[in-house]
Amino acid sequence: LPDWAKAHAYSEGYRSVLGIPLISRNTVIGSLVVGDEAGRFYTEEEKRLLLGFADQAAIAIDNARLFEDTRARLAQMQRLAALSQLVTSSLDQRRVLDFVADAALDLLDSDLARLWLVEGDDGHLRLAASRARGELPAEGGIEILPPGAGLAGWVVKERRSRSAADLLSDPLVFQKDWFVKAGIVSQLVVPLVAGDEAIGALVVSTRTRRQFDHEDVELMEIFAAKAAIALSNARLYREAQEAYDQLERAQDLL
Repeated sequence: LPDWAKAHAYSEGYRSVLGIPLISRNTVIGSLVVGDEAGRFYTEEEKRLLLGFADQAAIAIDNARLFEDTRARLAQMQRLAALSQLVTSSLDQRRVLDFVADAALDLLDSDLARLWLVEGDDGHLRLAASRARGELPAEGGIEILPPGAGLAGWVVKERRSRSAADLLSDPLVFQKDWFVKAGIVSQLVVPLVAGDEAIGALVVSTRTRRQFDHEDVELMEIFAAKAAIALSNARLYREAQEAYDQLERAQDLL
């Protein structure tokens, strides 16, 4: 045993230990360790018995992981299917915004999901929807981002995703003090692109350090693409409705 393992065993009051690796599909996924306070030599029969138990435990643990992964993927596919339905069934922008924020929070099991939309002639970003697990700082938060500011502004400008495992060390981070208060550590930002237009950004953040992998990014980009279509449709409908209402008012004045 390495010195640190011996020191740990002694600190727990064990004078002898026996460790067996947990191996599933030729990969070590953990270890099974037994200890004896009085101290002893383990027999070959005891080693074989523990090895057999470890093999069964490794299979059970691996199967449980596969089950959880499958269940998580199923939930993700259900979210994507629901959003696809929303794209064709709803023109209510508020409903779409709320659904996207809720779903984004769950898709990657994040702690904070925010949706920023491009507005105004200058192309600033407005916080259109936000969902969080737990409380967020009441002060210091902003709802308007200047054009190009922060990771969200960069993503909208470049039209490509960006992630930060250590958000506070990213030179693009905006509103750093607020993120510190909120306990946010990592962040993934993906653009919302409808046709040739970047209409906003979808941001998911975590309070534990997370290196977002290719699958995470790909999933969020697929989700964001569907969300962008739904939001664009809702915006066009709202603009058409506003134009119709203005026309009606103008006709009433004639």
